Amino acid sequence: MKIIIMFLVLIPVIAFSQETVTPFEFEVAIGPNWGIQKQKGEDVRTGLNVFMEMRYNYKACFDFGMQLFVGAYERLNNNDNSETIYRNVIIQPVADYNFRQGKKVNPFVGLGIGLAAIDIDNDRVVEKSYCVNPRIGAEFFHHARVTFEYRLLRTDYSFWGCSIGIVFGGGNKKQN
Repeated sequence: MKIIIMFLVLIPVIAFSQETVTPFEFEVAIGPNWGIQKQKGEDVRTGLNVFMEMRYNYKACFDFGMQLFVGAYERLNNNDNSETIYRNVIIQPVADYNFRQGKKVNPFVGLGIGLAAIDIDNDRVVEKSYCVNPRIGAEFFHHARVTFEYRLLRTDYSFWGCSIGIVFGGGNKKQN
């Protein structure tokens, strides 16, 4: 309980000590992902993520945005040599807490909650799922961003991912 109270007291102190940043930024990112193994005798190959995200930066260390994500990974069943490709399209609002907003190195933690469409290659079926997306990472020099994340979807479709992004906009406001 003491930790929670201390955290609530420190948020305004941290927030008002931050530099003023420009309100809007846009990120384009790419990186690998790793599906979760469903059963024994199965191999999961590394896939690829691509996403775009628009964010609004608040002075109080938070940013809120909308993300469009496209990714795929492949599972190989060693028992019958079958391959299944899982393609994902996810749209979700996201929010991040920035520990050093406006600084050259800005670590963050965040969460996205949205909707996913999963196209399963072998069955030609499109499944729908909710997506919960906890993430952690850092922004460097206001324009490069590294993110590690987990995409929690329906039971068999969840996966880990990481990405390297380029941020357009953002950064510190010019002081007059």
